[in-house]
Amino acid sequence: MKKTIVLLLTLLLCLFFAACGQAETVTSPAESTVPESAAPDAQEGGSPEAGVIVEADPAGGEEAEKLAAILESIDQNAAPGTAGGSLRAAGEAAKLLDWAAQTGMSAEDARSATVGWMSPKGNDAQTVFAEKLASVDEACAQLKGENAQGLLEDAGCTGSAYPWNEQAYVIAEAIMAAAGLRCAP
Repeated sequence: MKKTIVLLLTLLLCLFFAACGQAETVTSPAESTVPESAAPDAQEGGSPEAGVIVEADPAGGEEAEKLAAILESIDQNAAPGTAGGSLRAAGEAAKLLDWAAQTGMSAEDARSATVGWMSPKGNDAQTVFAEKLASVDEACAQLKGENAQGLLEDAGCTGSAYPWNEQAYVIAEAIMAAAGLRCAP
């Protein structure tokens, strides 16, 4: 099982790095449709190389940082198989779904940000995190069911944005896929 997860994570990382090579669009001055007089210069806060256009980060730095903080919280607080572990997982799931319901990130951006957060970790740390995230995934499924309000109350999540919109669950699914908990589409 661990070898399969590690293999899937390695494959996802390879795909992520291959996609990173295509994410940034840079055009040379000869290819640019911006007239030289309109090209930004270094004094105006533009690129020191006039005529070079670089697209903005589609994942959004601030939203990626918020997601990284949630993933870090899951890594620190989720404790599957321990007393109170399911309630902790429910609390972490509520944080994740609250963020996912209001984020401007697409599911693909969330998947890429998750892979980026996980990639510096070693294989053992990635495997442990995937186990913790699996408990949060189970809690997400329970929070989509009939007793969601009761589970939130038991977990002490009185300020959550329950019920969550469908976008929240789609983004959560993308995060689970990035960690190897789902088959890639």
